Amino acid sequence: MFILHSSNKTENLVEHLVAVIANAPLNAPFAKEVFLIQSQGMERWLSQQLASRLHVWANYQFLFPGKFFSFIAQQIDSKVNDAAFDRSLILWRLEALLRNLENTDCLPLKQYLSGTNQALKRYQLAQQLAQIFDQYQIMRPDLLEAWQNGRLLYNTDVERWQKALWQQLSAQVGNKHRGALWLDVIAKLNNASAGALSPQLPERISIFGVNTIPPLFLSYLQSLSKHCDVHLYLFNPAQTFWADLASKRQLTYDDESTGHPLLASLGQQGREFQEMLLELTQLDFEPESFATIAKPNNLQQVQNDILNNAVSDRTLAQDASISFHACHSRKREVEVLRNQLLQALENDPTLELRDIAVMAPDIQLYEPFISAVFSDIQHAIADRSLRLDNQALDTFIRFLELSQSRLGWQSVLDLLERAYVFATFDLSETDLELIKHWVQDTNVRWGQSGQHKRDLDLPELNEHTWQAALDRMLMGYAVSLEDEFIDDILPYTHIEGSSADALGGLNDFLQLLFSAKTELKHALSLKSWGNRLYYFADQLLGKSDLIERQQLNELLLELSGNLAEVHKDPVELQVIISWLEGMVEERKSSNGFLRGKLTFCSMLPMRSIPFKIIALLGINEGEFPKVDRKPTFDLISQHFRKGDRSRRTDDRYQFLEILLSARQQLIITYIGQSQANNDTIAPSVVITELLDVLRDCYHLPELITRHPLQPFSKRYFDSTGNLSSFSEADCDIAKALLAAKPEPALWWQGTTTVKPEENTENIIELTDLIRFFQHPQRYFMRQHLHLRYTGLDAEIQEREPFTINELSLYDINQEWLQQLLTGSDMSLKKLQAQGKWLSGSAGKVEFEQHQLEMQAFVDRIKAINIGTPLDDIAIDIQVNGFRLLGKLGNRYQNGNLIYRYADLKGKDFIAAWLHHLIINQVEPHNTHLLSADEQLLFKTNMCDPEFLHQFIEIYQKGQRQPDAFFVEAALEYAKQASKPKAQKAPIDAASDYLSKAIKYANEHELRQLYGNVADMRLILTDHFEHTCQTLVLPAWEAAHDN
Repeated sequence: MFILHSSNKTENLVEHLVAVIANAPLNAPFAKEVFLIQSQGMERWLSQQLASRLHVWANYQFLFPGKFFSFIAQQIDSKVNDAAFDRSLILWRLEALLRNLENTDCLPLKQYLSGTNQALKRYQLAQQLAQIFDQYQIMRPDLLEAWQNGRLLYNTDVERWQKALWQQLSAQVGNKHRGALWLDVIAKLNNASAGALSPQLPERISIFGVNTIPPLFLSYLQSLSKHCDVHLYLFNPAQTFWADLASKRQLTYDDESTGHPLLASLGQQGREFQEMLLELTQLDFEPESFATIAKPNNLQQVQNDILNNAVSDRTLAQDASISFHACHSRKREVEVLRNQLLQALENDPTLELRDIAVMAPDIQLYEPFISAVFSDIQHAIADRSLRLDNQALDTFIRFLELSQSRLGWQSVLDLLERAYVFATFDLSETDLELIKHWVQDTNVRWGQSGQHKRDLDLPELNEHTWQAALDRMLMGYAVSLEDEFIDDILPYTHIEGSSADALGGLNDFLQLLFSAKTELKHALSLKSWGNRLYYFADQLLGKSDLIERQQLNELLLELSGNLAEVHKDPVELQVIISWLEGMVEERKSSNGFLRGKLTFCSMLPMRSIPFKIIALLGINEGEFPKVDRKPTFDLISQHFRKGDRSRRTDDRYQFLEILLSARQQLIITYIGQSQANNDTIAPSVVITELLDVLRDCYHLPELITRHPLQPFSKRYFDSTGNLSSFSEADCDIAKALLAAKPEPALWWQGTTTVKPEENTENIIELTDLIRFFQHPQRYFMRQHLHLRYTGLDAEIQEREPFTINELSLYDINQEWLQQLLTGSDMSLKKLQAQGKWLSGSAGKVEFEQHQLEMQAFVDRIKAINIGTPLDDIAIDIQVNGFRLLGKLGNRYQNGNLIYRYADLKGKDFIAAWLHHLIINQVEPHNTHLLSADEQLLFKTNMCDPEFLHQFIEIYQKGQRQPDAFFVEAALEYAKQASKPKAQKAPIDAASDYLSKAIKYANEHELRQLYGNVADMRLILTDHFEHTCQTLVLPAWEAAHDN
């Protein structure tokens, strides 16, 4: 018997199913209840419902259509085997056939497969063709039969080359394809007398959650109904026959058409299925249980009207049962949804999280926002791709891609920092930080070695490569010498003791990566690929989760198993990676679906599961309904027949099912406003159609709620509109934004108290004194407030440097000067080995130019005739009641010399001036200050004790407040004051400099202290100007006069 159960509520269909199972138990106690379903979600929900109603639910079998009809065929004839035409096998058979296209009909394919990337293009074409041929077996068996007999149905060039490929494929396989085998089974079922094959078949077959079936499947089910009971539980939006309802296109030409407009616009798939049921089946019994809602809200009224296939003459008052929310971004959609759900839970104490489902066309796009926004609400996310759900799989695919890449330093470390990877090589998170420091310190950029670069048709330069850095690290650990090359390797000596364990782990990881780079660049057979990839997975993922590793092993086993039997030709790695990516993308994880929590899932066809509240995210134009993008050579799409599937039609009917499956409330969000300029963005066409119906038929205009860009907008909390929020943090921010703005004030005001240490005199260490006058504000923040601003370093790029970093160049210059002053030469080879200098010929030219500049500066130093260096001198003097202790260097036979190959800074000038004052308290000497742009001389007659007293007073003041002195601004003051015809006042020059300095990237302290000050004259007070006039300016003018 073929029994059709119809209802507009899935719950009622479950009651039908329960009644059938309870009242007509199977004859054999160990016989299984067999179900034909279309989604894992429906399997889980149906199992839960049956267990809840029957109390005990076991011994059942859920099958998807392909496996179901193959299972039935084998019950009829055990020799029937359609596995040879499985899509995964067809794919590789076609890939092999596309390598040898001698048939003249295949000339278009031969032309397409020429040029670059032939291997990947060939695989991708085979993938498309395998998908199409798989569809032909079910949807166009007559077309394949015509090809087998040498005939054409459409007589086109496209059909000719497909016919040629199919004939080669059929000859190679030697069996009938799946559609032909099932047609034979259908014929056998039809030709046998009623009930003759019952012993070989399940006693009862239940089809649930399926809203459309290809004609071949319907014929199959009809023939089965002669020998067993077939129950089709059909979700039907309307209780009357509506297959003849005018389509949306017909409605535009026929204003007198009757029926509900949503059925007309969204129900094409359902109409076609009703027609096929009438044409291809003979129903023996048609129980139905359609139900209306007595006191409906707006959503339920629309559902009632769809059930009756008519629009009621009622004007509805606006309520919350259907709501539309236009947002600026996906994150805002999720934030808005959270507030809507919390409001629903607040209004209905009986509502539970399990009663709510949130769907999106692709839930993976929303996953990071869901995890953040719903972190304090129990939820589960289903329908994630296997690659997102299985970290071991994702890590291994990234490893394969990386092995044939440029091996950029960040990409390599990103892989190593994955939990499964660094644990495999016995590394800890602390080790990873150390390794990152080594990599940056040795200036690794990209490439395995110079040979790797040569393979890419680039100069064979070993600098900045992984092998060069690894050689330096290993040599440095072995010999601990850093100034000499050993076996043409410059040791890197910063690795010692237990840190060698981290070096060992890094070496093992890199050697595995290098081995993969070498071995996997050659084409191999599928069997060889399976074996080699299993080896590398074992070496890379030794500490991975066992379940995740098992899923990866099963994929690799397919390569060396059935697939290897049908494909013997060598295949490139890029094809294997594409195959792996395709496999993991197809396999969705249903974990998290209906787990008793708030469920987030993708909008998948044939999942008409009822929930009290259904929320839809991302119903944007272009994303839903999805656009049909079938290959131009797909003959099904070119020659449409009733029963053919369309993604866009599937989505439209699914939207109708969701509209009917929400029991209390339907919430729809979409990106309806531009983040850039707040312009309105149109929603999906299905939203527009629904809004039109609600406006024209139910008199419900203006249903869209347009949300602000930010969740802390005052509109959520001022009770003037229909917006609300449950976020206390956002409310606090909104209050703060609305509060009266305080007058701009300095970040630091007043003074701090310096507590003297017990049993100490008034001692000032010279190192502290000099460090203070390098940058008084930085000194104050670090020493007294214990604040240290490190800033964010720009990420080093994955390429060789083409300019020398300024900070590195400063250190190089100082070392260079020392080498030249002692009669030694700077080594270009050493600089390049350290990665501090440009590589190749460009580096050599730059080095020679810089050598001339350094030598010119050294000549200036030698021209002073300062003599040979002297040892540092101990200082222990009393100044203004304070004892200065420490040592001073920069002493030579003929005076003191302080030099720096850079433009003169205020800190250089003050340090030299202070050095001169202190050392002349012990021994009289002139002090020379030499910079790239200045040469100054402090003579012994410039040593008035009052100057040193002023420095000590400033130092003491700077222990209590940050504005005691501004070193660089003071130098600008002195420079401007010494100009004979200066038009700008010195204090203005100092103020302008301080305004600019606050914006410098490294001036974090100035920015924190004075970033909100518009006029720097408020900071540079009369006291500052007096200090400049009495302390800095006299020294500046005297040093220049000398």
